[in-house]
Amino acid sequence: MAPARPRTDTLLLVSLLIAAGAATLGCKGPAMGWPDGPVESADRLAAYKREHYREIGDEPVEELPLPAVVAAAARERLVFLGDHHLDYTLHDLHLRLLHALHQRGTRIALAVECYGTEDQASVDAFLRRELDMPSLRQLLRERWNQSWLDGTAVDSRYYRDLLRFARDAELPVTALEPTPRLALDQRDPTMAVNLQSALAAWPDRTLVVVVGHAHLLGPGHLRDRIARPSLVVAARPSDELAHRMAFQPTHEDFIRTETGIVVPTRWTP
Repeated sequence: MAPARPRTDTLLLVSLLIAAGAATLGCKGPAMGWPDGPVESADRLAAYKREHYREIGDEPVEELPLPAVVAAAARERLVFLGDHHLDYTLHDLHLRLLHALHQRGTRIALAVECYGTEDQASVDAFLRRELDMPSLRQLLRERWNQSWLDGTAVDSRYYRDLLRFARDAELPVTALEPTPRLALDQRDPTMAVNLQSALAAWPDRTLVVVVGHAHLLGPGHLRDRIARPSLVVAARPSDELAHRMAFQPTHEDFIRTETGIVVPTRWTP
């Protein structure tokens, strides 16, 4: 795991101010999509993201160190880790959280977006140590040339580390959806069905879901479709929350908002 990056209030202020305008700036142009998904209309994606950010909350009410978030995760059957696919700082924080949760003795299962349901047998062979990582990467790349275990459109190092962590900790892992990706209006229903199956398959484990953060919150998004108690760790604050955080710097890893959502205080802009 890569070492944590320096933590300075100046860098935090810059990051938060950049984030405050990210939702608007990220949706310019006639059409856009995920790194490997179908092209969607800019208006539809912008509306989808607004639905998510609206539920994050605008007011920081509590600073949370990593151990407090780990303890909260250990009390839940379902934990959502919102992903931002090129954010190295966020990814290091995810891995720290997962290692700490495992070391605490929490029985974990993972549901992830980084490979497709078609590749589940290959990933299972890797988890059983029947395949090494180079062989797994080759198999996934041969089936689908935009595999998240390779390439530069995402932080592929993180997704490889995530699977290595699961193998070394002997955790079950399941894919959330097929690849190539479905259209946006099909993705959340498909992922929700697979999450319900995973919850039923591993009733004695905390299911940790690593998925693009815009899928988490909003009408018809994943938390809404699963409709059960969960801990949601977002990847980015809402615009208003980012502005407030910029002028209320903290040395803790997370804050909790008035809606109960946990938000990291640092990320890679």
